Amino acid sequence: ILHARGGWGEATPYKLYGETRETVASDLQCLDNYSSWNFFQYRQLLPEVFSRLPHSHASRASLDLLTWDLLGKELNVPLYKLLGIPLDNIPLSSFTIGIDSLDKMLEKTRNAQSYPVLKIKVGFEGDMDILKAIRQNYEGRIRVDANTAWNWKEAREKIAQMKDLDIEFVEQPLKRDDYEGQKKLNEVAQLPVILDESILSPRDIINWHRVCDGINIKLMKCGGILTALTMIELARLYDLKIMLGCMLETSVGVSAAAQLAPLVDFIDLDGNKLIANDPFEGCSIDNKGRMKYSHRPGLGVRPVSSHFTEVESKQ
Repeated sequence: ILHARGGWGEATPYKLYGETRETVASDLQCLDNYSSWNFFQYRQLLPEVFSRLPHSHASRASLDLLTWDLLGKELNVPLYKLLGIPLDNIPLSSFTIGIDSLDKMLEKTRNAQSYPVLKIKVGFEGDMDILKAIRQNYEGRIRVDANTAWNWKEAREKIAQMKDLDIEFVEQPLKRDDYEGQKKLNEVAQLPVILDESILSPRDIINWHRVCDGINIKLMKCGGILTALTMIELARLYDLKIMLGCMLETSVGVSAAAQLAPLVDFIDLDGNKLIANDPFEGCSIDNKGRMKYSHRPGLGVRPVSSHFTEVESKQ
């Protein structure tokens, strides 16, 4: 958690991209003068900072979020108003069912019956049997996330089975750099494929747009709101579907992403629902998957605890 001049930011590093809690701390120590920046010059300020941290996505995101939170608070408006985004036509969020035993995944599904959309984690032995069992016990929309677990032949076969289970789409079936495999899969896949781990930046959209149906944008992955806005515009130019997701984050990260929710097709903003000790309150989905906004200035968050430690997963 980043705190300066009354504003809040968050970094959720992901080891897949070479980031840890230690690398983020090192990045921010190198930029220890950020509390004195003129945040109204963000169009110049943020790109300059990002150029110094080209591969530090979560660190960049924390500074980006802090900037927007301070701007909104200085102007006394929620960030969605500052960005000119009306809170209309907001998609319903999915709720994630993490990998576990059959009995536990079915129990999680029963506990999540009120959510109209579930995202089921797959990519392990017996995953199709579990997915079939979940479909027998859940009537809402189901999305599937393989988190890079399959090769293209395995993905082709499993996606063919999923079509009969009324699955909405499949997220990141192949390794993040398997372009040729994704190209072959794109030609035969019977369900839409949304890329997540393969898409970190606007450049990745340019490189991958021909071999997928959509992308998943996460603030902690792309470096924050400023870059996410560029990616949304670029994805629309390529006629891609857009999903707005998150990591396991507190309400700071989720509330920041929520500001962009009306601009996308799908949202998966349950990160603060999947932790046990969220030290903030702000924007969050209810048990019907509807995004609820605090309407406070900036990101709309406020602390409910004075202790900011690593969050604990409920999954």
